[in-house]
Amino acid sequence: VFVAVVVYIDFLVSINQYNNNMASSSIASKKPMLEASLSKLLNGNFDADSLTCIQTCLKVVDNILQKPGNEKVRSIRYQNQAMQNRILSKQGGVDILYSCGFVLKEEQPLLSQAGQGESFLVLPDQNEDTDWLVHVRHTLCQVAIHQLKCKPDMLPKFHPPPKATVAVGNGTFGQGFNVYQGHRFDGQSAAVGKLLGPPKGWKSATESQLESLEKKQAQLAKKHQIVKERNWVALRPGEVLHTPAATTTAAAAAAHQPQSTTSSSSREDSALLASHIQKQQKRVQEESNRGFTTKAMRDLEKIKKQKVYSHTLLAITFPDGCSCKGQFLPAETVNSVMESIRQDVLTQGFQSEGFELYITPPRTKLLPHQTLSELDLVPAAKVFVSWKAPANFKGTIAYLNAGLFQSSAAPSMASGVSVLTAGGDDEASSKKKTGKAAAAGTAVKKKKTKAERQAEMLKRMMGK
Repeated sequence: VFVAVVVYIDFLVSINQYNNNMASSSIASKKPMLEASLSKLLNGNFDADSLTCIQTCLKVVDNILQKPGNEKVRSIRYQNQAMQNRILSKQGGVDILYSCGFVLKEEQPLLSQAGQGESFLVLPDQNEDTDWLVHVRHTLCQVAIHQLKCKPDMLPKFHPPPKATVAVGNGTFGQGFNVYQGHRFDGQSAAVGKLLGPPKGWKSATESQLESLEKKQAQLAKKHQIVKERNWVALRPGEVLHTPAATTTAAAAAAHQPQSTTSSSSREDSALLASHIQKQQKRVQEESNRGFTTKAMRDLEKIKKQKVYSHTLLAITFPDGCSCKGQFLPAETVNSVMESIRQDVLTQGFQSEGFELYITPPRTKLLPHQTLSELDLVPAAKVFVSWKAPANFKGTIAYLNAGLFQSSAAPSMASGVSVLTAGGDDEASSKKKTGKAAAAGTAVKKKKTKAERQAEMLKRMMGK
């Protein structure tokens, strides 16, 4: 027995030495690619950008090491704005991921979604090597500390990878319990003899909350979004459309200072442009600072900030400076807007002229199948017209319906209701109404004392 034990121990030691030799040879073969990637990163970027790239790569490697079997941390969407800003846009950044074992995978779009395919950086199972990833992490930390002069406390701390557990039930080695995969321990799983996974139709808390808010959003849209008339109004260059509440004061001011309309219009346009640029910068900053999130988490965050508007007010601006304003539903398409312009705004002789709609900045052509809400043209937006044959419109405004310049039906600004807060006031008011009705209809019951409650309890115990 003693000899058998000694032989078995020698066998395990030899296997361990063989595995160590194989691991060291595998690491040695991958080192040149990693060193070339780091050299390219340090020589092609500023030190601050290189440090940001290395810190993000460390987070990616740590997620892979600490979450075995989790496919989400082993897949990076190439169009992810945060990853683009921190790794993919830097020279040598994507090469570091390639040296870790990532490969580029193209997702084939459906026929109805041609041109909308996405690219992913995926770490296949056959390319994943724990020892190599630990070596990559150690090398990245050394480069950050010694060459980029980064303090060690600014880098994520290293935690040893969790060890795989061994299933002893049937004498075979298994992959152990995966905490990132749903499991069922019920009678049905026991009867089948294997784990059946999460129940059919199971949803996470984020997905359930998202579904609830989407239903609420649809109900609010059905209730509030009703547009019967377009209320088209045409304006000549320099004219400003005032709201009915501000008509008297604005008209009085315009009577004394008629030249201020153009300047006020330009101020409104510059303020709108500045606000749009600020929103874009804030959105880019939030996306770059955001960590790894699922699509459901991003959609939930987006819908929480949204409002349901009664309609959207579009200011259609033509190349000669004339403009028209009208009302549309957020769910209507660009094609509906173009058809309304042809039928209600253009005169009969110009309805057959071809044109396109675009927004700026930057100049973006609006596709006919896109909705106004998808294009973020809610609750109001300025849209420009581009004629396909501009020579036909020089020196004339006869293409616009003359009746729209004297139209008294001015479009109104849209009113919005938040998806989160909608319904809270109604519930509070209903509670108040029920409270008042109860106070008016029935007298308030007097609260019993402790002695009275004890006496009633004794009576019930005695059967009285």
